[in-house]
This record gives sequence, C-alpha cells and structure tokens, in this order.
Amino acid sequence: MPVFWGRDAADQMIPADLVARTGAWLREASGAHLEERLCPGLGHGIAVPELTDASAFLRRAWADGA
Repeated sequence: MPVFWGRDAADQMIPADLVARTGAWLREASGAHLEERLCPGLGHGIAVPELTDASAFLRRAWADGA
C-alpha cells in the first residue's frame, strides 16, 4: 500500500528512536511504495509545502487505483 510520510528531522516532540523505528517499519511494510519527505523548519507542525506534497501523492495513488 502506498504511504506518504512527511516530517521534519528536527521534530522535538517525537523521540529519535521512535522515528527510526517507524521509518524502518514503513520502509519494510511499504517497500517501493513509501514516499518520504523531509520538511526542514516544520518542527512538529504542518505547512503548505508538506500539504502540497501529500495532495500530489494522494492524486497519484488515486490515479493508480491504490
């Protein structure tokens, strides 16, 4: 199943070991279907560039019948 994972590497709310564990699990579970975006300066928030990437991801996934 396709997965979009947007985040900021400098997010102070989620411990680094949990981010690493999540990343490893997502890479294994979704394989080539993981679309990962690092959004510097985002912190533990959301912003237009990330929403734009997520929207494009959803349009592609929908078009591919996911």
